[in-house]
Amino acid sequence: MSEDEDDARRSRTNLIVLAAVVALVLLGIVLVKAMKYYSDMQDCAAAGHRDCQPVDTGQ
Repeated sequence: MSEDEDDARRSRTNLIVLAAVVALVLLGIVLVKAMKYYSDMQDCAAAGHRDCQPVDTGQ
């Protein structure tokens, strides 16, 4: 293999790894936000409130 082919393969591999890392970070952010939301809902329900679910007013 020539150096150019080796560099091209290394660049592709680096881009694939970068895309995978970005996807994992975004998935982690979504997961943390979902866990925070459900935690808030559980805290509200545990406090005895009946209106824990936010009301969508369409605005």
